[in-house]
Amino acid sequence: MAPVTSDSRSGHCARCYRWLGEANDGAAAPSVSLSSETSVEAQRAEKLGDLLACSSQLSGGLLRSNFLLHLRRCVHELFKGNATAFAHFVNCPAGDVQNWLNEATIPYIDRFLQVCIRLEVPPLAFLSDPSQEETVDWGSVASRIDHDRPVRRYRRKDETLRALELAVRERPSPSLREIARRLGYSGTEGLRRVASEICKQITKHYENSFTPEPYHKGPRPRICAATRVETALRKSLAQRTPEPVAQIAVRLGYASPSPLQGQFPDLCRTIQAKLASRKKTRLEAMRRIVIRALDESPPPSLRELAHRLGYRDKKIIRRYFPELNAALVARREAHEQSQFRHLTSRLQGMLREQPPPLVGDVARRLRLSSSTLWRKFPDLSRSIAARSPRHPKKS
Repeated sequence: MAPVTSDSRSGHCARCYRWLGEANDGAAAPSVSLSSETSVEAQRAEKLGDLLACSSQLSGGLLRSNFLLHLRRCVHELFKGNATAFAHFVNCPAGDVQNWLNEATIPYIDRFLQVCIRLEVPPLAFLSDPSQEETVDWGSVASRIDHDRPVRRYRRKDETLRALELAVRERPSPSLREIARRLGYSGTEGLRRVASEICKQITKHYENSFTPEPYHKGPRPRICAATRVETALRKSLAQRTPEPVAQIAVRLGYASPSPLQGQFPDLCRTIQAKLASRKKTRLEAMRRIVIRALDESPPPSLRELAHRLGYRDKKIIRRYFPELNAALVARREAHEQSQFRHLTSRLQGMLREQPPPLVGDVARRLRLSSSTLWRKFPDLSRSIAARSPRHPKKS
């Protein structure tokens, strides 16, 4: 319950300022059936029931430590230790997740239930004793939710500095952009921020390496042995989500995947087929999530739905599912128009109230800010302000 403020009145709610003896401005409270609840609300109610059912099995003094251990194991097993990717998947702020991992805060009940719904696990999975045998198997959870987007691990500054110091002595001298690709950077700016002088030395060595080479008879030596190439390809194929052939080629020192495809065409085609299959499975799972979102009331925004899918940019929905994107936008617009008509009807009813309400009270009752009320309903806001006791009409 919100704290009672100085402007609250006896018998009225301190949050919305309504009279507690009536429901919805004096109207009879409508009956809500289970069939009218949204899918998200039904899942939240189900998880809350599970939490209440298992409350007798939990030890109150160890709940915080149990939750922390399970959360860290979940982030490590499902998202390779990337807390930001976990936050995007469960649709929670990344700062909140980091505070949970640092033991600075614990999640509120609504956030906790949201995490359980997104991961499709019972609340007991985070609160039970980790030493028990019936604890959740996060490996099976990973296969069930099918979250296989590439996760980028951020390198520490000392690791990057050590890699740059080794690259200075490397012969033939690599380019700074090639080193950035090896370390997982999208550009060279991050390397320059770590050690600008070493980066200058690497660039100078690379430029000096372009000298006329003597005439070479016979085939040039291979960059990498065939056995090492085959081992890297087979290791990638054994993974749940294989590493692309182009990335393997760069990691082994090749400029393009053509040499690998020429030596081992069957392995390369098998890796590409497995990647295509994984992508198809991931897109089918994403499509199911988008279709379920169309049945929600109110429908989620495109940005919120993109966060559920694990992406930052809302354009990802239009890129892969243009027809569902158009349907979701149409439903969202229809919902906003319906809300606008509903609020307009309530405002017109408030114009007939006695005594006349204040504009600030009207805004709080509608759960809007005063600026939003004036921006969306300028004419009705002026009419309410004219009837307000603080703004009497001029005679």
